Amino acid sequence: MAALTGVFGVPHTPAFPKLVDDGVGPAAEIREMYARVRARVEAAEPNVVIVVADDHLNTFFLDNFPSIGIGIGAETWGPNDGTDGLPPRSIPSDPDFASHLLAELIGRGFEPSVVQDFAIDHAMVVPIHFLLGDPTIPVVPLWINELVPPIPTSERAYELGRCLRAAIESYDHERNVVVIGSGSFSLEVGGVHIAPDQNYGVPDPEWTETVVDHMKTARAAELVARATPERLHRAGNVGGELLAWLVAWAAAGGGAPESITVQPQFGHAYASWEVLS
Repeated sequence: MAALTGVFGVPHTPAFPKLVDDGVGPAAEIREMYARVRARVEAAEPNVVIVVADDHLNTFFLDNFPSIGIGIGAETWGPNDGTDGLPPRSIPSDPDFASHLLAELIGRGFEPSVVQDFAIDHAMVVPIHFLLGDPTIPVVPLWINELVPPIPTSERAYELGRCLRAAIESYDHERNVVVIGSGSFSLEVGGVHIAPDQNYGVPDPEWTETVVDHMKTARAAELVARATPERLHRAGNVGGELLAWLVAWAAAGGGAPESITVQPQFGHAYASWEVLS
C-alpha cells in the first residue's frame, strides 16, 4: 500500500534559483531555508512526489484554464517560462499512480481536468529544483487555479487535500509519497499595489502573519473560514496561492507544522509537517 510520508510547503519565486546561484542579496537565507526542507524531504524517502501549485498562464491560458487538473503523462518537462537559472529538463512521472489519483478524486466528488501532454512552469519546477536531489523521482503535477477568478474556495481546497490523502492511501502498490504545496501568502506581481520601481510587492504583511499564526496553532478551520476569495485578493493579485498550502495542510491532517520559517519581506514561508493519522 502507498503511504504519505511527508508534507511540505515552500515558495516558488522564479528569481530564487539565479539569486542563489549568484550568491547575492538574501541568497544565503534562501538557500538555508530550502535546505532545511530538503533534508526533511530526503528523510521521507519519497519514490513519487505530488507538487500542488498554480499555473501562471504558461501551461494553460484563458481559453482553457482548469480549476483543478492532474498531469497523468509518463513524463513532462520544464520550466516552460524561461525561468533564469533553470535550464529546461525532462521530469519523469508515474502515470499509473496519477491515473489512480484521478479516478479516486472523481469518486470523491472532484472533477479534475485530465492533462496528458504538457509542460510545467516555475511554480512546480522551482520546488523540484531546490527540494529533489534525485532527478529520477517521479513527479505528479496537481494544479489548482489560484489566479483567474473565480478561483476555488478555501473550503474546496482543504477538502481536496483530505481527499488527496485518502486517494494516496488507497493505492494498492508500494509507494512513499510526498506532497509539496507551493506558493506565497501575500504577493503582488506587476500590479497596482507595488512601488513604482519594483516588479513585485507584499501588500498585506499582516495576512502573512495571520496565516502562519493559524498554522502554528493548528487552527485550520478558522483560517479556511477567513480565507475567502476576496480576502485572498486583498493579499495581492497572487494571494490565492494560499490554496496550494491548504491542500497540503489538509493532506497532513491539519496539525501544526513541525517546522515553519517565514520570509516576511517576500510574504511566504517554508514548512514541514509530520503526517498525522
